[in-house]
Amino acid sequence: MSLFSLLNTVRHVDHYVSGRPAGMKEQPPAAMASTEDSLAIAIEELKNREKDIESLKIKLGKSEELEAKLSEKEPSFHRLKDEVNMNDDSSSSKVAFQAFMADDKLGRLESELQSTKEQLSRAQENEQASSLKAENLAEEASYLKHELKSITDAEENNKKAMDDLALALNELQETENMNKKAKKENQKLRNIMKQAINEANVAKEASNIARAENSQLKDAIAKKDEALDFLSQENETLEIKEAAARDIIKEMKMFCELGNGGVCNVR
Repeated sequence: MSLFSLLNTVRHVDHYVSGRPAGMKEQPPAAMASTEDSLAIAIEELKNREKDIESLKIKLGKSEELEAKLSEKEPSFHRLKDEVNMNDDSSSSKVAFQAFMADDKLGRLESELQSTKEQLSRAQENEQASSLKAENLAEEASYLKHELKSITDAEENNKKAMDDLALALNELQETENMNKKAKKENQKLRNIMKQAINEANVAKEASNIARAENSQLKDAIAKKDEALDFLSQENETLEIKEAAARDIIKEMKMFCELGNGGVCNVR
């Protein structure tokens, strides 16, 4: 993974799959702020090291170009050394000096090249360490994000549960109030029923009394009817007797008038 890709991965850590990485120790939600700060510091360090590595790469490129040039000129240096060894005249000192200077410059360039390679190697090692640290921080941030989401979901679920509980308690209170009201209504109906039963019992007793009185009245009426019948019969008998008596008186009066020459005191 290149440093630029790693930085993009760290910058877009939200695109990591949520979940706890294997082997990662569980962190409390309170550690999220510290981890985010560490992640920001690591990103800044990666930016600085990226700049250093780019600079070292440029130096390494120049050193490689110089190494290539030195490799091309190295046969010439060897020829100069050979010429110095073979020639004893006065001009050989100048050539030997030039060869020495060139050899010294080559040594210094090779030393600088080796130092640059070592710096690049250390930078690459630091890049790997920083990349690993960034990956760990990214995983830690992803895990803490997952934990935060879990806590948020738990809080939302807890709030929903509390709301449901409050709603259930309200419904329970309403049900209890309705039950109390129903009990009062039932008690009122019981009282009305008791009163109706009492009134029915009173009416029943009154009805029984009325029946008894009615029976007595019927008996009295029957006796009265019997007396009336008797009186009616007696009256009819008297009327018959009276009619018969009037007939007798009438006959006696007629006989009397006949016997006394038309004068009679019978009435």
